Amino acid sequence: AVSHRGLMDAPVDSGAARWWRDPGLVVSAVAGVLLCAFALTVNFPKAAFGFQSDGATYYALGHSLARDGDFTFEREDLVRVREEFPTGPEGIFPKKGRDVSRAVAARFPFPAWRPAPAARSDRLYFAKSYAYPLAAAPFVFLFGTNGFLLLHALVLAMCLWLGYVWLAATCPRAVAIAYALAFLFASAAPVYLVWLTPEVFNLGLMFAGTFLWSYKLVAPSTARPAPAKGLVCVGWAASRFVRLPASDLAAAVLLGVAAFSKPTNVFAIGPLLLLALWQRRWRHALATGAVFAVVVLGMFAGN
Repeated sequence: AVSHRGLMDAPVDSGAARWWRDPGLVVSAVAGVLLCAFALTVNFPKAAFGFQSDGATYYALGHSLARDGDFTFEREDLVRVREEFPTGPEGIFPKKGRDVSRAVAARFPFPAWRPAPAARSDRLYFAKSYAYPLAAAPFVFLFGTNGFLLLHALVLAMCLWLGYVWLAATCPRAVAIAYALAFLFASAAPVYLVWLTPEVFNLGLMFAGTFLWSYKLVAPSTARPAPAKGLVCVGWAASRFVRLPASDLAAAVLLGVAAFSKPTNVFAIGPLLLLALWQRRWRHALATGAVFAVVVLGMFAGN
């Protein structure tokens, strides 16, 4: 039944089909617990070999959002870095701010935004994408620098679960969990668990976004009554949602954030739009593309 209808469509009964008895969920949960335990207990500043890639900028911006609630690079941010990394940041990407005023243009589109140099020339802002530090900020606020690693751990556990669910729609459960484990942990993904860069965050956005629009292709909808309560009810609602057209719009939002975080991810929306065009769902393709464009351009405009 699983190989044809998908894990989310397993028959509901009072005992044997409970989610907590599913091997994929158990393995994903255990992996998540182990990853989170590592993320919260490791002494990251001592274990890390300084900053990797653009990690110093994301580290400083994440702490600035969590501790100061702003995007500005100030003396306090530099002092905060040196408290954990005595050598200081290895490369901070700052930029000057811009003041934006609204005006009415003579031609369409009539509302216009006119940027100008900021009134304060002594204030700097972080020049990197804010999507990843903003997502990590709540975890950093609660757990300090280890909050970055906790976010990475949760994202990897989520990817493992989603990969298993997708594969279980086309092959036996044992094969599905084995392949999902190999796909994530026999690759470079675990290395980035301890890098304060958006690679794992982007992986999660791309993984979840692709799952939202593609799961319906491998696990078509089947009629079944809604369970009365509990986690199975939540699973049933999720299984219905990923088969609705709205799931494509949700995928466009996640892929849009991924494109803002790393512009080369803009190509990830291509298969979703091409599929809608191939199916001659013109309005759906237009709506999906519009949502994606609004997210990407809106986040760049906010920056």
